[in-house]
Amino acid sequence: MNSLLATYNPGVRPVLNSSIAVHVNATWEVIVVRGVVEKESKTLMTVRIACTWKDEFLTWNPRLYGNVSRLVFGGSQIWSPRLLILNKLGQFMSKGFTEDLIEVTSDGIVTATHSGDIELAANMDTQRFPFDSQVCSALIQFNKYTPSEVYMEDVRLEIFQYTESPVWEIASADTIYFFYPYTQIASFKFTLKRKPLYYVFTMFGPSFILSILLLAAFFLPNDNGEKIMCGTTIFLSYVVFLTYLSDMLPEDSNNVPKVGIYYLLLMVSSAVMVVNSIAVNSFREKDDGLCFLKATKRHNVQRILPRIINMICFVISFACTFSAFLIIFDQ
Repeated sequence: MNSLLATYNPGVRPVLNSSIAVHVNATWEVIVVRGVVEKESKTLMTVRIACTWKDEFLTWNPRLYGNVSRLVFGGSQIWSPRLLILNKLGQFMSKGFTEDLIEVTSDGIVTATHSGDIELAANMDTQRFPFDSQVCSALIQFNKYTPSEVYMEDVRLEIFQYTESPVWEIASADTIYFFYPYTQIASFKFTLKRKPLYYVFTMFGPSFILSILLLAAFFLPNDNGEKIMCGTTIFLSYVVFLTYLSDMLPEDSNNVPKVGIYYLLLMVSSAVMVVNSIAVNSFREKDDGLCFLKATKRHNVQRILPRIINMICFVISFACTFSAFLIIFDQ
């Protein structure tokens, strides 16, 4: 090892002819998809990045060195391409492979690997939450080198042995090349599909039961405060759900989530029931406006009109509830 590094300069590209490019093969392996943070518009995953190239300065005859055909160097001891991840967040691979161990074989084939947790910036589209799919990408390039100096020859994406997330699954993956006069960019594109079962149980299950209770509450008598209390309680429950949703999803006025419209319609449904109860009770208690009618007719109006108002409000509330579930599940 000492003889190989005696005249070695890690700042010089490892080619005998400086007009020839170093050909590098890169592999992006997904180990775990940890999740997506919608509020911060980022994707979390554990990955393993491997780069392979030939170093023409690090070759030897194994028979002259005790049949040693493989050596391991520190990342700062030999040359390595400065891999730059354009849309990463945090300090992942901020120093390239300089802090990793690099394997070199006797024929000069160098393999550098780096593993860890990475955060990738992504554009979130939560309009169909929680039945949505998110597209995220990892953009890589070799920093400070042109394609004539360091050429990205082959880029592979491996997702065959990754550990599946309890909430997300990789629906598809692809690699796209972008060639520019002074650089190359490779894009590892992932389509992450959300598993909605958790949200169906925690968000839509309770709201469905509350909506049934709300519609049933229309048949409660209007001469007590239980109907108003029931409607108000259900209304506040929807407000809690909507607050929880706003804390989870990003602030985006371009793509309003359908689940937000869903809870808004349910809130309107419960508000209609509360207003209906207040109006009917107020009408029964104040009959001054009907004093011009005879006692019999006034009694019939006071008995029939609240029923008509109650039925109209029931139809409005039912329409809001039905529309809410139609919006969220017709996707």
